[in-house]
Amino acid sequence: VTVSVLYWPFSEKDTMGDVIGGQQSPKRLLDAVLSAAAAGDLAVLKDSCAEFLAVPENIHKCIDSNGNTIAHLAVRKDPATLRYIVAEYGADVNATNNHGKTPLHIAVTHNYAACAEYLLKAGAKDGVSSATLSTPFHTAASCGSVECLELLLANAKDKKERLNEADRNKCTALHKCAHDGGLRVAKWLVEQGADVDAKDIHETTPLLVAAKMSRIDVCELLIKSGADVTHVDERGNSAAHYAASKCLPSIFHLLADKDATALTEPNIDGNTPLHLCFIHPRPDVAGWEGIAHRLIREHPRLLDRPNVASKKPAEYLGRSMQADFTVEAVAARDRERAEAEAAATEKQKSALDAKQRMLAERRAKLEEEERQRRDEQERLQREAEDAQRAEEEARVAADEEAEARRLEEEEAKRKKKEKAAGKGKKK
Repeated sequence: VTVSVLYWPFSEKDTMGDVIGGQQSPKRLLDAVLSAAAAGDLAVLKDSCAEFLAVPENIHKCIDSNGNTIAHLAVRKDPATLRYIVAEYGADVNATNNHGKTPLHIAVTHNYAACAEYLLKAGAKDGVSSATLSTPFHTAASCGSVECLELLLANAKDKKERLNEADRNKCTALHKCAHDGGLRVAKWLVEQGADVDAKDIHETTPLLVAAKMSRIDVCELLIKSGADVTHVDERGNSAAHYAASKCLPSIFHLLADKDATALTEPNIDGNTPLHLCFIHPRPDVAGWEGIAHRLIREHPRLLDRPNVASKKPAEYLGRSMQADFTVEAVAARDRERAEAEAAATEKQKSALDAKQRMLAERRAKLEEEERQRRDEQERLQREAEDAQRAEEEARVAADEEAEARRLEEEEAKRKKKEKAAGKGKKK
């Protein structure tokens, strides 16, 4: 591991001595400790501990070019290195780097839950804001670190306050998650009771942030979780304004179905969602035309409403496109679409009927084949039974005939014997 080290000047001789800023060990030692902390090399850390601690100022001056202390660098999935550095080196768990981040910020950024848990037990403050105005809870939300969020929430004295804690811009964790966090974290925050309508210093709610950032999945979650779809920011923009300008058809229609109030409201520039839809035309994107058509179909007067620049919505379109976005053109397109859908439905019905007929014929054929198979099976069985019966009858007849012959032979023998006996008496 290569670590860029900032160290205080010392004498040209590689020895310990009084230097500007106080005593400090040689650069070699500081480099070794920083590198070992970053690499998790406990062997080097143990070998260097006594020499390092011989100069008390080392713990404060041993930092890299980003201002990271050995406590920052020791944060990794396995907390063993961090535990050793805090326990043996006396590293400060609340030290901040050049970005105002503490080791706890580093731990939650990478979702190193074991390190985060250890730092909290070691006295790390969980309310320190970084240079980006994020507390560890905010950072965990932005980075999708649900396990660390659970730890930080469990460590809070007031869970509701922790869920909705705001930075200097009044942004909450849900704001930051809506900006660049994951859907899993957003769901977790909402389930825990985060305020879906929290407002920052610009009157922006998490829903407006998600719409501005084209976060369709987060928008859907917030809308379904009861977020106010009519709220506007300091510029007078609602989620519908952003959905129209960003060409987010699924979100726009979800908003329109929820509450159509915001669809006709202008922002401070006098722009309605229809203005913004035409100011940012996306004819190449599926759904853009649908947004414009719905606005014209349901709110035709929007076409005649000028903004503060005295421009009506269609004036932002090229001449070749303007004719496609009149009330008459939209009505004609709707009729064409309805006819096409009806034709498609009829075609689908015909295809379904044909398929059902084919299936019925196939079923009838299979049933007929099955009937013939059963008849043939029954015929063969009857023939087999008849043959068996005939064979049995023939056997019985043969037995009877043999028995009759036997009886005849016995009778003939008896008579012959009697005859022979009669001749003997006469003599």
